[in-house]
Amino acid sequence: LDLELPVDNYPSAMLGAEYPVAGGFTLRSGYRYRLHGNELGAWSGFSAGAGFRLEKVSFDYAYSPAGDLGDSHRFSVDFRFGPPPARLMEEIRLVEAAPVVPPAAAASDGSDLVLPVSAKALSLSSRGVIYELRGEASSSVLKSVSFRTLLRGPAGTELRAAESKELPEGSPPLPGGAAPVSVWEFPHFPGSVQGEVRLEFVLPASETAGKGILVFVRTGGGWESRVPAAVPKADGSLVFSVTVPPAPAYAVCPVLIDGI
Repeated sequence: LDLELPVDNYPSAMLGAEYPVAGGFTLRSGYRYRLHGNELGAWSGFSAGAGFRLEKVSFDYAYSPAGDLGDSHRFSVDFRFGPPPARLMEEIRLVEAAPVVPPAAAASDGSDLVLPVSAKALSLSSRGVIYELRGEASSSVLKSVSFRTLLRGPAGTELRAAESKELPEGSPPLPGGAAPVSVWEFPHFPGSVQGEVRLEFVLPASETAGKGILVFVRTGGGWESRVPAAVPKADGSLVFSVTVPPAPAYAVCPVLIDGI
């Protein structure tokens, strides 16, 4: 439906329809009516056409029996560049529909972690797709890692990390000589992380009795601390969650209540 109000003529309205036949071939027809009647008679408002669409090119033809100088024929060719939007959205739906793999256990030496990732597409733009990724582990300490990231393709299915009780080689000591109970190293976060990373981990009651917990983030100049939120479990352990900037390593340390 098209409504037109020119400054030198009466208002007019046009109603058109398109019917897909098969294999990219379509038929079109429409009628434009001017208030107080069409100038060249009733048939002057009629138009019809056909089109044929391929993956990158489309052809169109339109006919009107009474154009400015008589019968009017119009031919057009359209070219499209870049991947079809429908294909991008199909890839997103495939990622969202992928089954979530059950959390994997750590390696026998307790150092290597492979976190199965579930992905949810949030938005699509010319820059790529923003996904919300969540990786889950059955490690005794680290339970999940979640963040938003910008990717120019489908999301991966796993996130790799290393877990130990020792600081990464070559890193400076923690402030006050704090001793970590768990250290996680992430060699790579996929894509361009948007915002911060959320970590969830569990510590037994023996590690937290009479102490506070700090999460140290490895930075270019040393370590920065974050205070996680804690929720108690029925078995006496505590579930902690904290948001941190993306970094190559994180260290969890129990500290005295009055700090280090």
